[in-house]
Amino acid sequence: MKKNPKGIVDPRALATYIKSHKELHDKVASYVKGPSVLDIGCGLGCILNILRQKHSDWYLVGVDPNYTDLEIESLKNSVVFYQQGFDHIQLDIKFNTVICTEVLEHVEFSDDTVKQLTEYLLPDGRLIITVPNENYSKHHGRTKWSTEKLRKYFNGIGNETEFEIGKRYKGMVIDK
Repeated sequence: MKKNPKGIVDPRALATYIKSHKELHDKVASYVKGPSVLDIGCGLGCILNILRQKHSDWYLVGVDPNYTDLEIESLKNSVVFYQQGFDHIQLDIKFNTVICTEVLEHVEFSDDTVKQLTEYLLPDGRLIITVPNENYSKHHGRTKWSTEKLRKYFNGIGNETEFEIGKRYKGMVIDK
């Protein structure tokens, strides 16, 4: 995201990002069940902001290696944030929902990654994952994800619901 010399995100760049990802964020937020939510790779905090506006009493936690990217000022006092990378998350609480959107393509993925995502879920918890569609031209990251690859790694965790958001994203909702 474009920043000025003081390290502050350009408001126009932020507005463009939020607008271009609105459908994704709204869709993911619609699948969340509370009252406790962990957003791994929360980035700017857009999904947490949607949830905070709808559920002021929910316990919301965001984890991202770039805490300074958090640009939604209203969240800074109403959401717990940890500045940690995906491989370094250490929390001693379980959540109703764990969200992981647009992260998996950036990490070295293995069976341990699946275990890490599910270890923070309550026994009846929900995992929500999204990745860029395999053929999306602006794809970036280490790993391309096909629907078959999602099924391979996440099969057997619970009841799965697959979804797509336009041509850009695909995802799964998994209920343990």
